[in-house]
Amino acid sequence: MTMSPKTIFLLGATGFVGSYVTELLYQKYPEHRLIALLRNPTPERTQELRSLHPNIEILHGNLEDRNLVAETAENVDIVVHVAHSDHEPSVSAILEGLTKRSAAKGRTNEELPIYLHMSGCGIIADNARGERIPRECVKEWSDLDLSLYECPAENTHLPTDKQIFEAGMRKEKPIRTVIVFPSLIYGVGRTGKRSGMWVPIFTELARKAGHAGTWGPGEVTQYAVHVRDVAGAVMVLLSAALEGRVKGGEDGLFFATTKEPNMTWKEINDVLGEILFKRGEVKEPGSKPFAPEITEPLGDYGWSLLGSNGFARPDKLTAMGWEPEWTKKVPLRDVLYEMIEDGIDSHRTH
Repeated sequence: MTMSPKTIFLLGATGFVGSYVTELLYQKYPEHRLIALLRNPTPERTQELRSLHPNIEILHGNLEDRNLVAETAENVDIVVHVAHSDHEPSVSAILEGLTKRSAAKGRTNEELPIYLHMSGCGIIADNARGERIPRECVKEWSDLDLSLYECPAENTHLPTDKQIFEAGMRKEKPIRTVIVFPSLIYGVGRTGKRSGMWVPIFTELARKAGHAGTWGPGEVTQYAVHVRDVAGAVMVLLSAALEGRVKGGEDGLFFATTKEPNMTWKEINDVLGEILFKRGEVKEPGSKPFAPEITEPLGDYGWSLLGSNGFARPDKLTAMGWEPEWTKKVPLRDVLYEMIEDGIDSHRTH
């Protein structure tokens, strides 16, 4: 059966993951209309986006433009949010708009609007406070039986994720919600911000402290996954939702993780420290634990994201055909130095 053309609203089109999603949307679904939210749409940024998707429609605005986001969501079939997993104003605006669309259009499950949201494995952080814990003592989660309400309540991402999940579970005006939880994302992006958020976070704090550092000893880790594989996971899930193979709510929670060899935050920040020291931006090479005055401003969010272990299996996603081929082909350890250098430079100019 031929699928009728859909309208997709994409938030984060120029981002680390989003730039690859934009490109893949054109490659796989050129018949679908794509609207992308873009702040400061200079000729250069516009051309950058159109090089990835020639037919993209650019909507001038940002995540804080609640009315614009809500009105746009109300008038599209699908929203894909890969911009900022914890940005509550944009999430609530999307849910507001899609709820109105559900009330007007949602007569069957296939007609319900789709909301595909990228979160992260911070939801399953173990609060190890940077301390080494034997691998066999750290729980490995599965998306086969994942419950957001069994995750430690203080963990990052959960407030927005629960909002989205509940919109997918309700009986009145439901939304087909799909949430993907990637682990540590690495690689080099296609546009603007060419690294994951952890590169600028650790870099900025290293400059403040005078040395690269970690939350506690930094002897914690999570499975790493290449940015191209995360974008691939988004596309697998979008296809499944469009084909009616994902119903949303409890059926719509997916890990995007791998079991490829990973690195501790201590090992990663030793490399960052070497790079920043060579550039004259910190006083010493290597890394050591940050002082409390450096880590405290980020509170539980920092410990959850950067001071904990998090292990999960993508059982459901794998069964749907997802394979982390780029992670296997280009391991984190092989590209870390180049990726950090690129990330430092790109975030300095954007």
